[in-house]
Amino acid sequence: MDTEETKTGMSPKMKGIVFGGIGVVVVIILIAGYFIFSRAIIDSLIHDLDSPNISDLKAARIELKEKSAKSKKVARVLVENLEMSEDDIGRRELFIVLLAEIGDENTIDVLAEYMDSPESMIDARQGIIQVLSQLRTPRSAETLAKLLEIETESKPALEGLIQIGKIAIPAVAKAMKHEDAEVRLAATKILGRIGEPEGIDALARGLKDGDAGVREGAVVALAAIGGERVPEILTRALLDEDVQVRRVAINAVELVAEPGMVDNLIPLIKDPDAKIRAMASKILGNLGDEKAVKPLIEALEEKDQEALRRMVEALGKLGDRGAVNPIIELLWGDDAVTRRACIAALGELGAPRAVEAILDTYEYETEEAVVAYGKLKDEQATETLAKVLLTEPSLREQATASLYAINDPRTIGLVYAGLEECVFTFKLKQKIWMSLMNKLPIPEGEEYPAELPPPVYEEGEEEEEEEKP
Repeated sequence: MDTEETKTGMSPKMKGIVFGGIGVVVVIILIAGYFIFSRAIIDSLIHDLDSPNISDLKAARIELKEKSAKSKKVARVLVENLEMSEDDIGRRELFIVLLAEIGDENTIDVLAEYMDSPESMIDARQGIIQVLSQLRTPRSAETLAKLLEIETESKPALEGLIQIGKIAIPAVAKAMKHEDAEVRLAATKILGRIGEPEGIDALARGLKDGDAGVREGAVVALAAIGGERVPEILTRALLDEDVQVRRVAINAVELVAEPGMVDNLIPLIKDPDAKIRAMASKILGNLGDEKAVKPLIEALEEKDQEALRRMVEALGKLGDRGAVNPIIELLWGDDAVTRRACIAALGELGAPRAVEAILDTYEYETEEAVVAYGKLKDEQATETLAKVLLTEPSLREQATASLYAINDPRTIGLVYAGLEECVFTFKLKQKIWMSLMNKLPIPEGEEYPAELPPPVYEEGEEEEEEEKP
């Protein structure tokens, strides 16, 4: 009897191997056929994108999106086409729009893989950065954040993360821990421009960074974000070891200053850097807390003229007359700007002795003195102001306004003359006239006109029309 082996010439074991091999080949052919067929379908849909028929175009886009949800093949084919459209700007933009429009997890995976590939093309990478910026997902933000360390792509990646906005903050906060200081600095810029409070904690940690540039960037970003938490955080940077960081911090503090910061600012009046001393004094004057008066007076031995001027101005704003005598002592200094600041401050403080001191300086600082007299409203200055009005054409307006403020009946004629000569705004001129006619006695031999004198307008100013009933 013939065995199966003699009939076929193969043993059962050999037959199993052969048929198994055939099965594998069939499977491979089927799989290859599927992929070829699948690729052909995708290529056909992409071809339909060039169709002038709007319905075909819409249908192709919809089908591509449906297929992408099931397979990464669509995204890979689109990326391949993006690579091949290097010289065709229109088609390049088309594939960027399509990838952003589809924007599912499969697409983002393919884009992230491509950006990690050393074989990826530069032009295609720039296009994919645009796509990732438009997708606005945590995964796309993470992919862009990785590009901050690549010099040629850090700038578009930075702009892309800003475009993503709040969703990108966790990825950017992670970049604040990167070993490269340039990446950390870029992260501070992104968080500042996104401007959301969720970035404050990462920036607060940035104030302890080992790189002064990063600390400076964190200060700028915190000031840009603002909010209730920021002022207290910024005060930490006022004590930074780097003078540039302290300068940036004091300028940032000016934007968010609040009364609770006075205790942190007072020590800065003695900072080694003159610019910081000047700015601290300015802020203290603006905050208006009397606690700053004594430290400012004690600091008036300042040698830097800018810092000294700021201290004097601050004392004028704070309004404590205990500063009058120390400021009077500075009236005869060598620096003209400081002298003018002293006169202005004494005008704000309004002490009687200030008038006498300013009268003594009239010859040297005429304009500032004339303005200060009006603030002091003391009749001792009447004679000097009258002289200015009659002999100094360039100061007639200030002199007239100061005489009006002093309200001395003896000078009403001079005020009238000043009004005729000076280019006041119509509203101010009218206000002064009405006050003169209603409140001050008419000097002997003087008569007021029945109507206001014709107004003289400044350049660009027009009289407001009366509302019609």
